[in-house]
Amino acid sequence: MTRERLQLISTSELEKIARIQGIEIPIDSSRQCLIEMIVDAFNENKRDRELQNNLSILGEERKYYITRDEDFALTDTDIYPLPLRYNETYVVFMVRDPNCAFAYWDVEDQQAQVIKANDHFEQLLLRVYDVELVDFDGTNANSFFDIPIQFADLSWYIYLPHQNCSYVLDLSYLIDNRFHCLCRSNVIKTPRRTPPDFTLSGSGVRQNQLADETSPSYSSLGNIPQRIINKVRER
Repeated sequence: MTRERLQLISTSELEKIARIQGIEIPIDSSRQCLIEMIVDAFNENKRDRELQNNLSILGEERKYYITRDEDFALTDTDIYPLPLRYNETYVVFMVRDPNCAFAYWDVEDQQAQVIKANDHFEQLLLRVYDVELVDFDGTNANSFFDIPIQFADLSWYIYLPHQNCSYVLDLSYLIDNRFHCLCRSNVIKTPRRTPPDFTLSGSGVRQNQLADETSPSYSSLGNIPQRIINKVRER
Protein backbone atom coordinates (compact mmCIF):
# COMPACT_ATOMS: atom_id res chain seq x y z
CA MET A 1 0.00 0.00 0.00
CA THR A 2 1.57 3.31 -1.08
CA ARG A 3 1.93 6.48 0.99
CA GLU A 4 -0.63 8.17 -1.27
CA ARG A 5 -3.29 5.59 -0.38
CA LEU A 6 -2.46 5.75 3.30
CA GLN A 7 -2.85 9.55 3.27
CA LEU A 8 -6.52 9.03 2.29
CA ILE A 9 -7.24 6.82 5.30
CA SER A 10 -8.32 8.23 8.66
CA THR A 11 -5.99 8.06 11.66
CA SER A 12 -8.17 5.48 13.42
CA GLU A 13 -8.06 3.23 10.35
CA LEU A 14 -4.29 3.67 10.15
CA GLU A 15 -4.01 2.49 13.75
CA LYS A 16 -6.07 -0.61 12.88
CA ILE A 17 -3.76 -1.37 9.95
CA ALA A 18 -0.73 -0.92 12.19
CA ARG A 19 -2.11 -3.37 14.76
CA ILE A 20 -2.87 -5.91 12.01
CA GLN A 21 0.75 -5.60 10.88
CA GLY A 22 1.97 -6.12 14.43
CA ILE A 23 3.34 -2.59 14.78
CA GLU A 24 3.75 -1.16 18.28
CA ILE A 25 2.45 2.41 18.15
CA PRO A 26 4.29 4.93 20.37
CA ILE A 27 1.93 7.10 22.41
CA ASP A 28 3.30 10.37 21.01
CA SER A 29 3.61 9.23 17.39
CA SER A 30 2.26 11.60 14.73
CA ARG A 31 0.02 10.61 11.82
CA GLN A 32 2.94 10.90 9.36
CA CYS A 33 5.15 8.77 11.60
CA LEU A 34 2.40 6.14 11.72
CA ILE A 35 2.20 6.12 7.92
CA GLU A 36 5.98 5.67 7.64
CA MET A 37 5.91 2.74 10.09
CA ILE A 38 3.16 1.05 8.06
CA VAL A 39 5.04 1.58 4.79
CA ASP A 40 8.21 0.15 6.36
CA ALA A 41 6.25 -2.88 7.60
CA PHE A 42 4.77 -3.48 4.15
CA ASN A 43 8.20 -3.15 2.54
CA GLU A 44 9.70 -5.61 5.01
CA ASN A 45 6.90 -8.10 4.36
CA LYS A 46 7.39 -7.63 0.63
CA ARG A 47 11.12 -8.35 0.90
CA ASP A 48 10.38 -11.49 2.93
CA ARG A 49 7.92 -12.71 0.31
CA GLU A 50 10.41 -12.05 -2.48
CA LEU A 51 13.13 -13.93 -0.61
CA GLN A 52 10.87 -16.92 -0.02
CA ASN A 53 9.78 -16.81 -3.63
CA ASN A 54 13.37 -16.77 -4.89
CA LEU A 55 14.12 -19.83 -2.78
CA SER A 56 11.08 -21.79 -3.92
CA ILE A 57 10.52 -20.81 -7.54
CA LEU A 58 9.61 -23.97 -9.42
CA GLY A 59 8.15 -24.31 -12.93
CA GLU A 60 4.69 -22.83 -13.31
CA GLU A 61 4.80 -20.89 -10.04
CA ARG A 62 7.10 -18.33 -11.59
CA LYS A 63 4.57 -17.53 -14.35
CA TYR A 64 1.88 -16.41 -11.95
CA TYR A 65 3.80 -14.57 -9.27
CA ILE A 66 3.91 -10.89 -10.14
CA THR A 67 5.63 -8.26 -8.04
CA ARG A 68 4.95 -4.53 -8.39
CA ASP A 69 7.62 -2.24 -7.01
CA GLU A 70 5.32 0.77 -6.97
CA ASP A 71 2.42 -0.82 -5.10
CA PHE A 72 1.22 -3.92 -3.28
CA ALA A 73 -1.35 -6.41 -4.46
CA LEU A 74 -4.64 -5.96 -2.64
CA THR A 75 -6.36 -8.83 -0.86
CA ASP A 76 -9.72 -8.84 0.90
CA THR A 77 -8.00 -7.91 4.16
CA ASP A 78 -6.15 -5.00 2.50
CA ILE A 79 -9.27 -3.14 1.34
CA TYR A 80 -10.29 -0.37 3.73
CA PRO A 81 -13.41 1.69 2.92
CA LEU A 82 -12.79 5.44 2.82
CA PRO A 83 -14.92 7.29 5.40
CA LEU A 84 -17.31 10.02 4.27
CA ARG A 85 -15.58 12.50 6.59
CA TYR A 86 -12.53 12.69 8.87
CA ASN A 87 -13.98 14.84 11.66
CA GLU A 88 -11.53 17.69 11.02
CA THR A 89 -12.19 21.37 10.35
CA TYR A 90 -10.97 22.36 6.88
CA VAL A 91 -12.12 23.79 3.55
CA VAL A 92 -10.77 23.20 0.03
CA PHE A 93 -11.54 25.35 -3.05
CA MET A 94 -11.25 24.02 -6.63
CA VAL A 95 -11.79 25.67 -10.05
CA ARG A 96 -14.34 23.96 -12.30
CA ASP A 97 -14.61 26.45 -15.20
CA PRO A 98 -14.36 30.25 -15.75
CA ASN A 99 -17.50 30.96 -13.71
CA CYS A 100 -17.83 27.98 -11.42
CA ALA A 101 -15.85 26.45 -8.55
CA PHE A 102 -16.31 23.51 -6.21
CA ALA A 103 -15.74 23.67 -2.46
CA TYR A 104 -15.74 20.88 0.10
CA TRP A 105 -15.30 21.18 3.85
CA ASP A 106 -15.99 19.77 7.28
CA VAL A 107 -16.37 21.05 10.85
CA GLU A 108 -14.99 18.96 13.70
CA ASP A 109 -17.84 17.53 15.78
CA GLN A 110 -16.91 19.08 19.13
CA GLN A 111 -16.33 22.47 17.51
CA ALA A 112 -19.72 22.25 15.78
CA GLN A 113 -21.45 21.39 19.05
CA VAL A 114 -19.94 24.42 20.79
CA ILE A 115 -21.08 26.72 17.98
CA LYS A 116 -24.62 25.34 17.85
CA ALA A 117 -24.94 25.47 21.65
CA ASN A 118 -24.46 29.25 21.60
CA ASP A 119 -27.88 30.86 22.03
CA HIS A 120 -26.86 33.68 19.70
CA PHE A 121 -25.70 31.46 16.85
CA GLU A 122 -27.33 32.59 13.60
CA GLN A 123 -25.86 30.92 10.52
CA LEU A 124 -23.05 28.76 9.16
CA LEU A 125 -21.82 30.17 5.85
CA LEU A 126 -19.18 30.30 3.13
CA ARG A 127 -17.83 33.80 2.51
CA VAL A 128 -16.31 34.09 -0.98
CA TYR A 129 -13.78 36.89 -1.54
CA ASP A 130 -12.60 38.47 -4.80
CA VAL A 131 -8.87 38.94 -4.14
CA GLU A 132 -7.62 39.71 -7.64
CA LEU A 133 -4.40 41.79 -7.41
CA VAL A 134 -4.76 41.93 -3.62
CA ASP A 135 -2.36 40.78 -0.90
CA PHE A 136 -5.33 39.49 1.08
CA ASP A 137 -5.26 39.84 4.87
CA GLY A 138 -8.91 39.02 5.58
CA THR A 139 -10.14 42.62 5.44
CA ASN A 140 -9.07 44.08 2.09
CA ALA A 141 -10.90 42.02 -0.54
CA ASN A 142 -12.24 43.78 -3.64
CA SER A 143 -15.67 42.38 -2.79
CA PHE A 144 -17.30 39.34 -1.20
CA PHE A 145 -20.57 37.45 -0.99
CA ASP A 146 -22.00 34.93 1.49
CA ILE A 147 -23.54 31.50 0.90
CA PRO A 148 -25.65 30.13 3.80
CA ILE A 149 -24.97 26.42 4.48
CA GLN A 150 -25.96 23.79 7.03
CA PHE A 151 -23.73 21.70 9.29
CA ALA A 152 -24.89 18.62 7.37
CA ASP A 153 -23.54 20.07 4.11
CA LEU A 154 -20.08 18.93 3.04
CA SER A 155 -19.69 20.39 -0.46
CA TRP A 156 -21.10 23.01 -2.82
CA TYR A 157 -20.80 24.24 -6.41
CA ILE A 158 -20.32 28.02 -6.38
CA TYR A 159 -21.06 30.49 -9.18
CA LEU A 160 -18.27 33.07 -9.56
CA PRO A 161 -19.13 36.39 -11.27
CA HIS A 162 -15.74 37.14 -12.83
CA GLN A 163 -13.49 35.23 -15.20
CA ASN A 164 -9.69 35.46 -14.98
CA CYS A 165 -10.02 36.38 -11.32
CA SER A 166 -8.58 35.20 -7.97
CA TYR A 167 -10.89 33.98 -5.22
CA VAL A 168 -10.59 32.58 -1.70
CA LEU A 169 -13.29 31.56 0.76
CA ASP A 170 -13.77 31.35 4.52
CA LEU A 171 -15.72 28.60 6.25
CA SER A 172 -17.39 30.75 8.87
CA TYR A 173 -20.44 31.49 11.02
CA LEU A 174 -22.41 34.41 12.46
CA ILE A 175 -23.11 35.05 16.14
CA ASP A 176 -25.03 38.21 17.01
CA ASN A 177 -24.47 39.28 13.40
CA ARG A 178 -20.70 39.13 13.99
CA PHE A 179 -18.53 37.22 11.56
CA HIS A 180 -16.27 34.41 12.83
CA CYS A 181 -13.89 32.51 10.54
CA LEU A 182 -13.34 28.80 11.23
CA CYS A 183 -10.74 28.31 8.50
CA ARG A 184 -9.66 29.72 5.13
CA SER A 185 -9.29 27.91 1.83
CA ASN A 186 -6.53 27.98 -0.74
CA VAL A 187 -6.62 30.76 -3.38
CA ILE A 188 -7.95 29.81 -6.83
CA LYS A 189 -7.65 31.60 -10.20
CA THR A 190 -10.47 31.25 -12.71
CA PRO A 191 -9.47 30.94 -16.39
CA ARG A 192 -10.66 33.03 -19.33
CA ARG A 193 -13.67 31.72 -21.22
CA THR A 194 -12.51 33.31 -24.52
CA PRO A 195 -9.06 34.07 -25.98
CA PRO A 196 -7.51 37.49 -25.20
CA ASP A 197 -8.85 40.47 -27.17
CA PHE A 198 -7.63 41.15 -30.70
CA THR A 199 -6.98 44.63 -32.14
CA LEU A 200 -6.01 46.10 -35.50
CA SER A 201 -2.49 47.45 -35.86
CA GLY A 202 -1.73 50.66 -37.74
CA SER A 203 -1.14 48.68 -40.95
CA GLY A 204 -4.58 47.11 -40.73
CA VAL A 205 -3.22 43.70 -39.75
CA ARG A 206 -5.14 41.83 -37.05
CA GLN A 207 -2.82 41.02 -34.15
CA ASN A 208 -3.17 39.46 -30.71
CA GLN A 209 -2.36 42.00 -28.02
CA LEU A 210 -0.67 39.35 -25.90
CA ALA A 211 1.21 37.55 -28.69
CA ASP A 212 4.97 37.59 -28.44
CA GLU A 213 7.18 39.05 -31.15
CA THR A 214 7.92 35.65 -32.66
CA SER A 215 4.26 34.70 -33.21
CA PRO A 216 3.05 34.97 -36.84
CA SER A 217 0.55 37.79 -37.50
CA TYR A 218 -2.32 37.43 -39.96
CA SER A 219 -4.15 39.59 -42.47
CA SER A 220 -7.47 41.06 -41.42
CA LEU A 221 -8.89 39.56 -44.64
CA GLY A 222 -7.83 35.99 -44.02
CA ASN A 223 -5.32 33.59 -42.51
CA ILE A 224 -2.41 34.80 -44.65
CA PRO A 225 0.85 35.21 -42.72
CA GLN A 226 2.12 38.79 -42.64
CA ARG A 227 5.52 37.74 -44.02
CA ILE A 228 3.77 36.55 -47.24
CA ILE A 229 1.85 39.82 -47.51
CA ASN A 230 5.12 41.78 -47.12
CA LYS A 231 6.78 39.83 -49.93
CA VAL A 232 3.83 40.51 -52.25
CA ARG A 233 3.98 44.23 -51.44
CA GLU A 234 7.71 44.33 -52.15
CA ARG A 235 6.98 43.23 -55.72
